[in-house]
Amino acid sequence: MTGAVLAVDPTINAARVVIYDALGSTSGKTVYRFALSQIATPGTTVIQAAVVGNRIKLVAAALTMNAAGTVKFSGASDLTGAMDVATQGGFVLPANVNVPWVQTGINEALSIVSATGGANGVILYLIEP
Repeated sequence: MTGAVLAVDPTINAARVVIYDALGSTSGKTVYRFALSQIATPGTTVIQAAVVGNRIKLVAAALTMNAAGTVKFSGASDLTGAMDVATQGGFVLPANVNVPWVQTGINEALSIVSATGGANGVILYLIEP
């Protein structure tokens, strides 16, 4: 989204972010933000609980790991394989509200699972049928 402007609610987790196109008109989608902070405790973190009749769609992420390990996204089952991340390494999934990176099934939560190192960063997602 070239020229996109983000309007961010000041709360930390599950803040609402509305994405505008270069002309300033709303795209009609509300993007939610989750600040991930596992610090040094790897494991499973629920990003968004299941919402009846909807899927959770991952549209962007920027993550780092505090120790070498793996990270994956999951719903009722794995949505990605375990991705290797080096100590103090990370990755960015650029924002795309029209084509999500992964999505859960209907009525499923979206989680992130880290092993060995704790994951930290920000995750953007949609809640849609």
